[in-house]
Amino acid sequence: MTNFSLSDLNRIPETTGVYLFQDKNRRIIYIGKAVNLKKRVQSYFRADFYDAKKKRLVENVSEISLIEVRNEFEALILEAKLIKQNQPKYNISLKDDKQYIYLIVTDDEYPRILLARKIDTQGELFGPFPSKKTVKVIIGLLRSIFPFCTQKPKSKRSCFYSHLGLCIPCPAAIRIMPKKEAQEAKKLYLGNIRRIKKILKGSIDQVSRELTQKMTELSRQNKYEEAAVIRDQLKKLEEITEVKFRPDQYMDNPYLAANLKQKEQQMLEESLSRVLNRKVKAETIECYDISNLSGQHATGSMVTFHLGWPDKKRYRHFRIKTMSTPDDYNMLHEVIVRRLRHSEWPLPDLFIVDGGENQLKVFLQVLQKLELNIPAIALAKRFEKIYYAASDGIGTLEFSRDTPALQLVQRLRDEAHRFAGRYHRLLRIKYLLNG
Repeated sequence: MTNFSLSDLNRIPETTGVYLFQDKNRRIIYIGKAVNLKKRVQSYFRADFYDAKKKRLVENVSEISLIEVRNEFEALILEAKLIKQNQPKYNISLKDDKQYIYLIVTDDEYPRILLARKIDTQGELFGPFPSKKTVKVIIGLLRSIFPFCTQKPKSKRSCFYSHLGLCIPCPAAIRIMPKKEAQEAKKLYLGNIRRIKKILKGSIDQVSRELTQKMTELSRQNKYEEAAVIRDQLKKLEEITEVKFRPDQYMDNPYLAANLKQKEQQMLEESLSRVLNRKVKAETIECYDISNLSGQHATGSMVTFHLGWPDKKRYRHFRIKTMSTPDDYNMLHEVIVRRLRHSEWPLPDLFIVDGGENQLKVFLQVLQKLELNIPAIALAKRFEKIYYAASDGIGTLEFSRDTPALQLVQRLRDEAHRFAGRYHRLLRIKYLLNG
């Protein structure tokens, strides 16, 4: 857990996580989550910020603690766990109705998942969550992966959500199925509920392993359509949370995400040092990408990560000036040259470019011409191979998909792609509006 005084707000990272406000006696008085911790925390202390209830909270804050996590879903679950554990004073007093919202998995034959402010409903309880919006985000994500029903247990017609793919199989439909088919459908429904409960308890890794084993088993039995359904569930689950840590792991070790980032960096440094025959640092990394549509409104992006985290103060957009025809190599050359003309911008330890052997050659030519002895690599999308400058040409480095070093490079590549694409779309919209 990283602590910050009120004079250190500018040092708070722009990462996803949970923040804990403490009073002068170091009691936790408020807990919240944010996609961007820096912006969220600073918003409480703006001069133009005025909210009578929150003003009382801010006046009592002496120190701020942060727990950084990998994604918003982990932050949502961790926030609920910490609120339940600590019962912060202002998490309750800032709510108009003085009550939190819970998720309840009922004890019905076909359990439903309901939202409730009172906890006298029979069933398994999850929460408390700080807002209805938070709960809807969580349950909406989970229902898209593991469908379930919310209508009354004795309903005889399939519910509306069954037509949207969010209640499959619907209990009302199961009740009129032939016995053998009904047994299989019921097993599927209860399996969905069981997996949702595990995820709400933070055991995402266990659910992923279980689904992977089931998919493999179905494939061996030549049940490819059923295996494809599970494959899609796994893919959606990965989209929710790319790294599977339980809330209690973050509570036991608040530096968990930072430690993982350090492991990614160390593994990348070791791997590149071995193939490049030189000591490589990867504390600060810049990554580049080009975005265009048939050469029109072409843009380049530069994103920077420091110690595994995005350093958005060092992000840059480049509008391509030298051409309007599709030529990614020359566009990349222009971006690199323009970037390196800025001597006031600190140089990184490592350059990465989105692409393959040819993109890397463009980068290496510019570095050689400017006599810059900074290593550069490329990451190709298709096979996720890393290209590097070898003594006899261009070499390749391959990692398994779950290797931390590759995950760091992929995260940089994906962020550069996102950042370039956003600027490209902005230019296209401006052109259409002004045209």
